[in-house]
Amino acid sequence: MAESGSSVVQPDVRTREGRAKLMGRLPKFSDLSPDDVDALAGQALVRQLGAGVDLYLDGAVADSFAIVVMGTISKRGVVNKRPLGPNTVVGTLPLLRRNERLRRRTAGLMSLSPVMLIEIPYRALDLLPSERREAFLDSIAEEALTLIERLEHAS
Repeated sequence: MAESGSSVVQPDVRTREGRAKLMGRLPKFSDLSPDDVDALAGQALVRQLGAGVDLYLDGAVADSFAIVVMGTISKRGVVNKRPLGPNTVVGTLPLLRRNERLRRRTAGLMSLSPVMLIEIPYRALDLLPSERREAFLDSIAEEALTLIERLEHAS
């Protein structure tokens, strides 16, 4: 990872190593071991979307959560002065507290500009030791609630 001034060169997320580097920089992944992060990076896919495309639909069941690598997203139907941008972990409420009703609900998110995402399937979390998996899920669930609250109430 080369640095020039205050800007950090973005790793090539098309490779497993690049995805692991980017993920390892994010606070949500800080409690995971490098091997855990590498295992998740190995299951992740890079997804690119144009502007105005749905990432998740309200009420739908999702198979993954994602990290915004580039571009901006917001809650569908909300005019928002503070869209979500790079290094934001987004996902759906299936992660929430193992409550079956909430597990099936997703918040509608759409791209405001062309976006690149690292998409991590929920099934990849089975690769983590149970205690780290539960802590990670709780952390992501809290983040999801915070982001949705921010998007719904921002002006």
